[in-house]
Amino acid sequence: MMKLLVFFTLCTCFNCLKAQPQEFTFTGPDGKEMSLRQYYVAFLMSGEVRSQTKEEASELQNKHIAYLTKLLEDGIILLNGPFDEDSAMRGMSIYATDSAEKAREYAENDPAVKSGRLKIEIHPWWSAPFVPEFNK
Repeated sequence: MMKLLVFFTLCTCFNCLKAQPQEFTFTGPDGKEMSLRQYYVAFLMSGEVRSQTKEEASELQNKHIAYLTKLLEDGIILLNGPFDEDSAMRGMSIYATDSAEKAREYAENDPAVKSGRLKIEIHPWWSAPFVPEFNK
């Protein structure tokens, strides 16, 4: 009976971990209240389709930047930009959406991702909430 009780208690705990809130507050070691919010980091990597002409790649890059700029202006993306190295990982964006699925939807609508020039990888990330004036 005790094993069964422990089993159900553990199952309940694991289900609670899966359904983590988007933001929570806790007391830090210094006794001050601290908040964390869940964001989603999209890593942009070189895709399989890199055979565009120089002109096509330039036009695609302009559409990519315009799309991400609009998401930044709308507060959907908090930060984004390229990495300063020549590697398969091209850049990243931090999405302030309510789910990984929504962040993926936005990231997959990027013209460079749609074309196959870039591909994405989404990871949940916890941070202190960003101040709204940060991007102004």
